[in-house]
Parts: sequence; C-alpha cells; structure tokens
Amino acid sequence: RRGVEIARRNSMARKLSTSPNVTIAHQVALLDNAGRTPTALVFHPHAPLVLVADATSTISLWHYGDQITGCTSSVRNPNAIGTRLTSLLLLNESDPHLGLILVGSDDGIVRAWRGFGQRGEETLVGGWKTVPDMRPSPRGPGLVLHMLGNQGRLLAGGDSPFLRVWDLQRERCAQTLPTHASGALTAITSCGDMNKAYMVTGAADGAVRLFDSRASNQEPAITLNEHGSFIVGVEPLLSRGPHQLISGANTGEVKIWDLRGRRSVTTMQVHKERMSAMAVHPYAPLVATGSDGIINLHNISGEAVHSIKYHDGFLGQRIGPVRCLALHPLKLVLAAGATDSIISIYSQ
Repeated sequence: RRGVEIARRNSMARKLSTSPNVTIAHQVALLDNAGRTPTALVFHPHAPLVLVADATSTISLWHYGDQITGCTSSVRNPNAIGTRLTSLLLLNESDPHLGLILVGSDDGIVRAWRGFGQRGEETLVGGWKTVPDMRPSPRGPGLVLHMLGNQGRLLAGGDSPFLRVWDLQRERCAQTLPTHASGALTAITSCGDMNKAYMVTGAADGAVRLFDSRASNQEPAITLNEHGSFIVGVEPLLSRGPHQLISGANTGEVKIWDLRGRRSVTTMQVHKERMSAMAVHPYAPLVATGSDGIINLHNISGEAVHSIKYHDGFLGQRIGPVRCLALHPLKLVLAAGATDSIISIYSQ
C-alpha cells in the first residue's frame, strides 16, 4: 500500500509542477460552521473531506463533494476551559477510518483521535503534554506542530523557550532544543534532503531559524533575519528543490530564500493590511495568503494570480477576516476559514 501511495503522490507532483495554468478561482462549497470560528484546517489527500478545528474546541469533518456537502462527524475535544485548539495533523491517511488525528491546544497538550471515518465511532486514544512549560493565552499562535516526514517524529513548540522533538513510536521526548527566539514560535516545518536535513522555525521576533537535525550542536545552523516582524508561516518550496524556503510575515511581506546563499532571492508585498494566514502548495508553484476580507494567490515568481473578496452568488457577500488557510496536498484546492465561522472551498 505504501508503494502505491508514493507512486500516486509522485505522479500528482509531476503534473502540478509542470502545469501551465496554476490558479484557484472558483468557489465549489460554502460550509457554515454554526458560529464557531475555524482555527485550523487539514485536507484529506484522497477524498473530498476537510478536517476543521474551531474556537469552541470542536473537531469536525466536512464533505465538500459535488453531490454531498455537509458535516459528517463532529466531537468536542476535552481540552480545559480557557484553552484553544491551534494545531491539527492527519496521520496514516490511507487508513479507511481516516487514520490518526492529532489536535493540539495552547496549553501544550496533544490529543490523538481515531474513527472519524464513521459517525459515532470517533474515539480519543491518547494524549500527552508536548510542551510542559507552555501556558494558554487568548492570543498568539498557541501550540504549533509539525511531523518530520516519515520519521515518526513530531516537532512541538509555541510560547516556550524550547523546541521539542517527540519520538511517537517510543512515546518519549527525543530532543529539546533552545529556540534562540525572543518571542514565541509561530511556525514550524522541515526542509532539506538526505545529505542535509533541517528543522525550521519562524518566530514572533521575525526570524526564521534552521536547526541541523543531525548535529549535536544546539545553535541554529542558519538564521534568516530579513523580515523583522511576526512570522505567519514558513514552508519548504518543494517545487524549486530542497534548498529553498518561503516565509511570510504579518506585514504582508513574503520572501523566498535560497539556503545556499543564506539570503532571500524574491520578496513580494502581497497585502497592504495585516496578513493573518499563509498556505503554500507542496508541489504547485502557488502561495495563498489571507487578510481582513481578502485572499490573494501568487505564483512563486511573485506574480499575482487571483484575488478572492466575495462569496459566489447573486448577493455574494464579502468574505470575513481570514483566520486560517489550507491547500490540498495533491490538487489545486484551497480551504479558507474566516472569523464569521464560514469555511470556503475553492478549486480551479
């Protein structure tokens, strides 16, 4: 099964990376989350499903296909009153019951769920405090999570002076690294290849830092300081190879970095207002960013591809302030969650 999955992903990646018309312009679904502001979104790679975590600590599964649109499953995550859900990951997505869902709250706790593929079968199977020194806050990024590819390791950080690496198979913290940031971690990802692999953090102090995952030295191997403002997102730019990153700050500035030169090679100003969310397609040369009532799409050359300001329809209303964005891992499909509780799905 794993070989088939890898072949399918590689085939889709080749198609997307060579597609001459990379854009997302048409609304295909409008999902009303019943007054609950979405805080995190994750697409299922093989079915028209999107997972949603929201401000009321609810996790829900939505179907957005042509024939069926609606919520198919919904549960309340048992995080403490006064805490927020801020991270959502889907593991083992080839499992017929939707695999394992990890949801993180801003008190540093991750909980694992199974059974979202069948209504009523949702089961909480575990939980642990990934960041023990983290305290909940009504603002800020909360708990930030990232899976290290197929290594079975989970990166966790937030409003804490440490980045922690968890070995999920052995159920223990394998590494604790000082963040070297003067503020909270706001984004975590990974990049590189077999010769050099990095754990990457973005922080509220505006810096992007790369840690060599194989080195015993706990100092950042590379520090990128050009932004100077709160980092909204940072991702590897796989469509350009293993040596490039893309990052965005809340000022609306997006930069593409060449790690070999340790400097930015492209800078784009994608919003005039405060930027609140960013998503980067893993294979297509496309980045989506959100602000107050607008979603902008750019290619990685810095050219504007499309802007979304209104919902479709005769009386299409202005979209709400964007809270979170997600791009489908294998298709040109975008999900946007707004503070008015509406989740919009867009496609080519």
